[in-house]
Amino acid sequence: VELICRITTVLLQIHHNQLVATPTARPVLTLLQGILYKRVK
Repeated sequence: VELICRITTVLLQIHHNQLVATPTARPVLTLLQGILYKRVK
């Protein structure tokens, strides 16, 4: 789980500008945040 969180964080940092500029990415990111939060907790 820790490795997946690190990879996800790196990908989000790399593609942050594109993700912020794409309104359809918001629900996917919100879903991903919930999944990762539950797994890490």
